[in-house]
Amino acid sequence: MVVPVVGGGGDAVVEWDAVFGAIDYRIEVGSAPGLSDELVTHVGSTATTYDLSALGSGTYYVRIFSVGAFGGDWQTNYGPSSTELLVAF
Repeated sequence: MVVPVVGGGGDAVVEWDAVFGAIDYRIEVGSAPGLSDELVTHVGSTATTYDLSALGSGTYYVRIFSVGAFGGDWQTNYGPSSTELLVAF
């Protein structure tokens, strides 16, 4: 489950449940469903939060993928059936 945590002053953090065996998480953020035109990054650890505030205020579609010990990405479905979470801040 992914939860947007939107605070005062334009802060926006997404938080998700850990995936067993994950060594990293890939985050894709788009301006529309299915796009990753705003941000593609890796958390770089097993942390299960990411701060989106650097993107600035707006509406974004966020997908999170877990990364396994052998470097392969396997998608973990978060949010609605589209696997994307709508975050507005």
